[in-house]
Amino acid sequence: MDSKQSYQIPGTLGEADQARIKELVLLPILLTLLERDRRAVESSSLKMKEAYLAWLERAADAVHRDLAAIRRSLKEKKISLYLEAKDESGIRYLYVYRGYQDRMFLRWEYVKAEVEERLAAYTRPAGHPPE
Repeated sequence: MDSKQSYQIPGTLGEADQARIKELVLLPILLTLLERDRRAVESSSLKMKEAYLAWLERAADAVHRDLAAIRRSLKEKKISLYLEAKDESGIRYLYVYRGYQDRMFLRWEYVKAEVEERLAAYTRPAGHPPE
């Protein structure tokens, strides 16, 4: 085996697919946050309400596009994801791939940090590099 090749145990997911599963968990949470913020802006007395609403809508549209692409990708690879539990410590998912099952647990602290990072990326003006 070439030292640059990575070995993957049959029935396990590679890093890219694990990352897609995390995105499939995190992006709907981000959408919920954007929707909550949209409702807050709509009911506010902000002077530039329409601009903020358009900004939130553009971010939500981009998240929806990415989420659809991730779902398609996982479906093509026959990877299924099922919510098992949400509790005070985090979210637990079961995923099924090639007849194998495994679980993923994301602590709320991790979820919050990751969603904040994605929020910053999706709401960054075009052409502005990440900080």
